[in-house]
Order: sequence, then structure tokens, then C-alpha cells
Amino acid sequence: MTAIRTQQFGCRRATVLAGLAAICLAAPAASAEPEAVRIAYLGRAVARTPPLSLIETVAEDPGIQGARLALADNNTTGRFTNQAYELEKVIVPAHGDPVAAFRRLAPRGLRLFLADLPAPAQHPVVDARSFEVEDCILVGQRVWNVALSADESRLYTANGISNDVAVIDVARRKATKSITVGRMPWGVVVRP
Repeated sequence: MTAIRTQQFGCRRATVLAGLAAICLAAPAASAEPEAVRIAYLGRAVARTPPLSLIETVAEDPGIQGARLALADNNTTGRFTNQAYELEKVIVPAHGDPVAAFRRLAPRGLRLFLADLPAPAQHPVVDARSFEVEDCILVGQRVWNVALSADESRLYTANGISNDVAVIDVARRKATKSITVGRMPWGVVVRP
């Protein structure tokens, strides 16, 4: 009886080892250098009000700290996907022009922008050739992620502070619906 169990365990172990070897041999070799994913953080200088109590800790730059935290999380995942995320911080003065800052960043190859700006400046529609702001679409508060429908007719935004997902009609450049979801949605995925 013991000899049979040992033989069965040996067969299982050999099968498992053969399966692991097949997976390792079938997996593509990772390139030495990870793909760099450059992200621009575009914010505006804001005058902070003093806290009500000296006990309250006030973050000097809460927006950029959140972006750095997200970047650290993305880099953890990036180790598995062979990607390295980099953040470039640009803060425009309180009365500065974020569109001008955008125009300076885009020609340098930056294509992902995190805009930590007041609502009227937060969702501009920008012509990709001229970098001219053509329109502005207002959705919920603190857009954390966006996704396009398969036919690219609708854009979905995950709005963390307002706890909703906005649906934007791309052709009409208008938010058509706000869907209340769970607390602080971070991401959005669209299936056909």
C-alpha cells in the first residue's frame, strides 16, 4: 500500500514539474529594458487655507502625493508587465494657463496627462494637431480613469469623489448620463 502511494505521489510530482517546465519554455523572454511610460502631472498652484486645528495634519501637495502613490502601485504591476512608469510634475501658477503648459509638454512625447485642475479646466477637448482647446466637457469630481467604447463613440470617466461614472457622447461632446456607483470608483472597463 505504501509503495503504491509513493508511486502515485511521484507521478503527480513529475506531472506538475513537466507542466511548470512547459509554461516556462512557452513564456516569451522578457526584454532587458522595461518600456518607459511617461505621465505628466499637470496641476495649478492653490492657496491653502489654514487648518481649523493645529492637531490637523495638512498635506502640502495632496494631488501630487496621490499621483506618486498611484505611480508606485503601477510600478509594482509594471515589474510583471515589463513597464516602468515615470511622472513629470508641472505646476502652473494660480492664474497661469494650463493649456500653455500642455502645449509645452506634448511635443516632448508625453501622451498621458493627469490633470489636477478645477472643473472648468479639467476636461478640455483639444485638437491633436493644433493643441487648441475646442470645447470643455464637465463631468463628476476627480476623474481617476477613462475608457472608450469599442466603437469609440462613448467615453466613460470614473469620478472618485462624486462616486459616479459619466458617459460622454464623443461626437456631440456632451456628458449624456451619470451612473451612481460604489464608493470612490477608481477604474472603468468597457466590454463590447
